[in-house]
Amino acid sequence: LRFSASGGNEGIAFDALRKLHANLRWGLTATPDLTSSERVKLMADVLQTFVPPDCSEASQTFLDHFVRSNSWDISTVPLEEHEVVVKMTQNERALYLNESNAATLHGHSASMSRRAALLKLCSHFTPGEEISAGSSAQAINAVLKRQEHEALDTRARSDEAERNYAGRKRALDLELLG
Repeated sequence: LRFSASGGNEGIAFDALRKLHANLRWGLTATPDLTSSERVKLMADVLQTFVPPDCSEASQTFLDHFVRSNSWDISTVPLEEHEVVVKMTQNERALYLNESNAATLHGHSASMSRRAALLKLCSHFTPGEEISAGSSAQAINAVLKRQEHEALDTRARSDEAERNYAGRKRALDLELLG
């Protein structure tokens, strides 16, 4: 089983692991989250060992008894880079450029989630959750619909802000005159 350093240890899958019956349990993690007694308690729960969530001494005892750290020489692992040139269709390129430009405009171009979304557009994955499968034409239509809804929502919020401003201005003008 894998313990997530990002704290993704909650949910149905993690609860299911806690409820498994076994004589022996092993956990493997590259970077366990040991930032608090509560996080150590979550790890102990999977191994069916009680650790009070607010007791750093008990957490340390658990770690000393159950957790082992190995180091290894990473230089012994060969690194191989492969470059695959992909020729996109016009529709795929339009989707890619649209998402890339949108990310840049919103200041999210360097984030890992944005890079993952762009990679999916180059890898024959569905470009978003709005459709589960289909052609790039269907994907473009779905993206256009999403953008249309976003534009309408932005316009509605702008109109509301203008109405609020006008109402406040009128109230201030009346207050100054009266």
